[in-house]
Amino acid sequence: MADLYLDFDPPSVADAMGVEEDEAIRLMNDGRYASPWIETRVRKEFALRDPEGHEDAMSDAGPVEVKGITKYGVKLVPNWMVGSGREMDWERLEDWFDYMTGGFIVHDNTQFPSVPCWWIDTETVRSWVEDGLFNNDGGMGYNKIMSLL
Repeated sequence: MADLYLDFDPPSVADAMGVEEDEAIRLMNDGRYASPWIETRVRKEFALRDPEGHEDAMSDAGPVEVKGITKYGVKLVPNWMVGSGREMDWERLEDWFDYMTGGFIVHDNTQFPSVPCWWIDTETVRSWVEDGLFNNDGGMGYNKIMSLL
């Protein structure tokens, strides 16, 4: 069960984006477009502070990373390891996990306009790597992450 649901009003989101409602829903289902909207709401709803550096938010326990789940799954690695011309650095990933003391908040964009969110501690994500649940590019498919949550 999710820790929290972020509820959005599609007509208001569409108006803010300057698009039709069906287009706003399509865009919000895609992590590339939803990320700034969701991160802002996550910080507000979970009472997190704005980021101080490369993290997405700050909790009392430390930096928090916010990651969106799309129909393709999720990548629970730093953004600088994701994308064309970038590659996974498993050794540096350990250092990043050490830094992410506040954990991870993952949200399922595919459920927009009611987006479920889960707050996961860093040790759980680290154990998923150790158990070989990540693919070569630092992610896992939709069905895999949903079964773990």
